[in-house]
Amino acid sequence: TFTAGTSITLTTSGSVILVATDAVGNESRETITINIDELPPVTTDNYAIDGSWTNTTSLITLTATDDISGVASTSYTIDGTTTVGTTFTVSTEGQISVLYRSVDNAGNIEADQTVSIWLDQTNPTIADDFTQESTWLATNQTINLTVADALSGLASYNYSVDGETAVDNTPAVSVSGSGQHNVDVLATDNAGNSATATIPVWIDLLAPTITHDYSNGTAWNTGSVTIVFGATDAHSGVATLGYELNGGTFTAGTSITLTTSGSVIL
Repeated sequence: TFTAGTSITLTTSGSVILVATDAVGNESRETITINIDELPPVTTDNYAIDGSWTNTTSLITLTATDDISGVASTSYTIDGTTTVGTTFTVSTEGQISVLYRSVDNAGNIEADQTVSIWLDQTNPTIADDFTQESTWLATNQTINLTVADALSGLASYNYSVDGETAVDNTPAVSVSGSGQHNVDVLATDNAGNSATATIPVWIDLLAPTITHDYSNGTAWNTGSVTIVFGATDAHSGVATLGYELNGGTFTAGTSITLTTSGSVIL
């Protein structure tokens, strides 16, 4: 209906017909269409693991809606740099927060929204205090592991000696018994990265075995005696071979000839 007056205030979009009539009844009409949008757009992202560690990069898509005036633009900010667009990929390792927002055709600006991308593409580190890898040792060994991850943190680690059942989250490794042992270490971080290491530990607890051709025991011999001898070692191998005669010094060799009675240590 007609309302007399010289002003009108609209709070919603609509159409207004202005009417003016003179003293003799002449009438003028003018139609004005008013569009009002006081609500900002709404923008969402498709990143499903917001605030969780991952080791893969993802193309993140922003979707903006505005049911009244429509979306004019969408932008995002990474490390202080703002870019107009609706897709982006974060490839920088660490905990990265991306801000985004949209503006509608009425000029309403959406409050910043946040998506958190936690990216770790670096494997954990495995270190140990064992300095004699692939070197024969005469005693059982204890190895201390140091396993770490600087970004997402260490999820778990384990070690296995010679393929035996793995031992979880234990830094001290005991290796015993003669043989060429392998300590295999596996570490995994919270982003799914993994690292492996193999530590070769060679232990020989057994002395060599000596063989000789002398078979006369303590019986008397009628002449000189030549003894031929040798040695075997199943693990580290024979390093030296020789004899000591009558408590004397060591002499290297594989045979000895005696012309008088005596005691020989091989």
